[in-house]
Amino acid sequence: MRSNAKTTRVVGARQLATFRLICWAITLWLGGWQAWSGRYAMGSDGISYLDIGDAFWKGDWGAIINGYWSPFYPCLIGGAVRLISPSPRAEFPLVHLVNFVIFCVALAAFDLLLRELSAWRQWEGNDTWPPALWMMLGYVLFLWTTLDLIDLKIVSPDLCVAVFVYLAVGLLLRLARGEASLRNRLLLGATLGFGYLAKTALLPLGLALLAVYAARCSAKCALVAAGAFALVACPFILALSFSKGAITFGESGRLNYAWYVNGVTYRHWQGETAGPARHPTRKVMEELPVYEFGHPVGGTYPLWYDPSYWYDGVRLEFDPARQTKRLFTSLKFFYGAFLNLHVKQLAESGALPRLISPALFALIFCFSIGRWRAVLTGAARAWPLFAPAVAASLMYALVYVETRHIAPFAALFFLGALGSVPVAGRSRERAAKVVVPVIAAAFVFTLIVSFSRAEAATPDWRVAEKLRQMGLPPKAKVASLKYANPAHTGWARLARARIVAEIYSGAFRADENDFWRADEAVKKRALCAFAAAGAVAVISHGMPPESYPAEWRPVGETGYFIRFLSGSEQRCVERSKG
Repeated sequence: MRSNAKTTRVVGARQLATFRLICWAITLWLGGWQAWSGRYAMGSDGISYLDIGDAFWKGDWGAIINGYWSPFYPCLIGGAVRLISPSPRAEFPLVHLVNFVIFCVALAAFDLLLRELSAWRQWEGNDTWPPALWMMLGYVLFLWTTLDLIDLKIVSPDLCVAVFVYLAVGLLLRLARGEASLRNRLLLGATLGFGYLAKTALLPLGLALLAVYAARCSAKCALVAAGAFALVACPFILALSFSKGAITFGESGRLNYAWYVNGVTYRHWQGETAGPARHPTRKVMEELPVYEFGHPVGGTYPLWYDPSYWYDGVRLEFDPARQTKRLFTSLKFFYGAFLNLHVKQLAESGALPRLISPALFALIFCFSIGRWRAVLTGAARAWPLFAPAVAASLMYALVYVETRHIAPFAALFFLGALGSVPVAGRSRERAAKVVVPVIAAAFVFTLIVSFSRAEAATPDWRVAEKLRQMGLPPKAKVASLKYANPAHTGWARLARARIVAEIYSGAFRADENDFWRADEAVKKRALCAFAAAGAVAVISHGMPPESYPAEWRPVGETGYFIRFLSGSEQRCVERSKG
């Protein structure tokens, strides 16, 4: 009998290992597909990270001491660019390759979390799900939170954050079940420290997690972990504080609070409110809102290279009415991201994979009927999962939240909720063996449909290549007829141009009508203002429907147009100087 039982366990372990390999293969295939389909995608955040990484690996060590952008991710992608020296056409795909590698590391970290969670649930006496179904749910959660909520097409450090969150919670589970060796405590602290270097938000979240661990388990162990946390995080905090002349661990939270809660001007703040502005961008024209920002900040788009410089001096104010309004806005966001059942709306927006969230809530509810006390008991035991999830959701809800910000915490929440559901009993296990595969298959199908509908945009390298052929030199300064973020930052990076001035009619205005509808005298003064800012050309993303002036030349078939500033514009600058 013992031999048969041992053989059964070995066969079961082999089957589970085979199933894990299948889950990994499907996950890597879908992740690779998304990374490849979005290989030319790049936003202004990614441009800033690339610029910072470039400066760092070229010897400007102080470049990573940036008030807004954290240093870990720029070092990764900047190092890859420095090592391989890709052509303009290959630069953005290389960054997405790095993102895919981070995705693979995140998958390994999540797998470790699942293993630690299974061991912890057995230690707690709460192993309710059949192993294969539990693994299937886990990988569905990973796919959903990484490929839909984060999205590999977006160049951001959020995948790095997911890596450190999964590792930290996995280590926390290991410590919570009694494996509190010095090595594990130091690893937890170091993981949280590197998480902070990936994103500022993980500093308060890491401290909150250690505080909960100290209260629930061991203050002594938490203190050791906090020491390792400080050893990793403090050098950057000290350098940043010295750079800013005040104690700070990062300005991103302050600026987002100023923008989204206090209502401070989103870009080109001149100190109208919450001032005074110590380093405002320079408004050089009144008839059209022309701003110049070519110095002293570097980067492809100086306005976004270090926003904390341009907002130096902003004061935060607590306004109960504004804070309440922001909370209600965040609640509507959470509903749209996690409980939205408008299938037609989701299909039109390409967000069909988000139907997985209502499906999981329905699964949790149906399997909890009649067992609410057991569910609540299991949820109380799952504090290592719920504590960071709730803390992160509340922190972002108070200021500003996007799905990519809370993606790993959403995975933790659902792991905790699903792990609290009792599935013991033949009828429940049979139902789970039918329902869970159906949910998983439906989710993978909607994910594939979503990927297949991706629209191809004109690659930035084509624009950069055409502009080079038209005579735009490297390191050229250019101006934009609208808010340049994100219409012009991608090609400008690849062409090694710098955007130094723009007409800013609003952060969410996609048109250039303020310029085209102005009379000729105002247009000429705007062009003179661009020339005075040092721009050698003005870029337009699209033209009015009527025939365009001969001075504006189409940039191939890209939809962009360029007007080189020369002659009269340069002479008007010389006259103004004289």
